[in-house]
Amino acid sequence: TEVTIPVSVTLGGVAGGAFSLNLAAFPDTAQRLIDNGTFNNAVLLKEGDDYSLPASLSFPAGVNTAKFNMVVKTSSLQKYAANKPVLAMQLNDPTKHLLDSSKRVLVVELDPTKLIETDITNTSISYKTQYENTSNANETSGKLVDNNINTKFLLFNFSTVWAQLEFATPQTTGAYTMTSANDAPGRDPKNWTIEGSDNGTDWTVLDTRTNQAFGSRFLTVKYTFSNQVAFKYYRLNVSAVGSGTLFQLAEWRLLKRP
Repeated sequence: TEVTIPVSVTLGGVAGGAFSLNLAAFPDTAQRLIDNGTFNNAVLLKEGDDYSLPASLSFPAGVNTAKFNMVVKTSSLQKYAANKPVLAMQLNDPTKHLLDSSKRVLVVELDPTKLIETDITNTSISYKTQYENTSNANETSGKLVDNNINTKFLLFNFSTVWAQLEFATPQTTGAYTMTSANDAPGRDPKNWTIEGSDNGTDWTVLDTRTNQAFGSRFLTVKYTFSNQVAFKYYRLNVSAVGSGTLFQLAEWRLLKRP
C-alpha cells in the first residue's frame, strides 16, 4: 500500500503564461542535511525503493501555485516509524521563467505518526501484568507483547487479568489489535476494557468489548475507538474468557492513529 502526499510549489514572482518544469530526486542534499545534524534522528528515503515523484509539474496560466502528489510506500513509513524520513527534490529546466538557484531544491521531512497507523507497543518503558505464569517459562506474560503471534501468554485459575504499558511521555492511541492463540477457543478473552491513566492509579475506560469471539486460531482482530487524550499508561483489563478457568492470548498491540 501507499500514502499519497500533496506538495505545493509557489512562484516568487507574478504568474504569467502557463509553463512546466522538471522534477527529480536530489538525495545528496538530503543526506548532507542529515549528516550535519539539521534533522534529528532522520533517515534518507530512496526514490524507487521508498517513494516516487512525477517527472514534471505544470503551472496553469495566471496561477502562482502548482501541486503534485508524492507517493510514499506504507512499508517504508512503518520501517522508519521511530525516525523522521527525509528526502529532497530539485526543480529543473522550466519552459519559461528563471529558477532561483538557492530555492530550486525542496527538502521534505515526514512524520510517519501523522501519515499512517503506527504500532507503539514496544516504545513503552515499562510493561507488567497483574498475574504471571510461573509454571511454564515459554508462556509467560512477556509473550503477550513480543510481536510474535506464535507465542502466547497463558494463565491458570483465571478470574481477571490486566496487562499494562507505561510510556516515557503521554501517548495518544485510537486502536489496538488482539491475536488469538493456538489452543482451545474457550480460553480466549470474551470481555475486556482498554483504559488510560496519567498516574497508573486512576483509570479512564476508553473502550469496552463484551461477548467477543475469535473466528479462528492465530487470528488478529483490530479494534478502534475515539480518543484524543494522551495518557502515560494504558491497560488491557480482561474480565472474562469464553469458558473455563484458563486464559490465553497470543498478542496485544497498541496502535497510534494519524
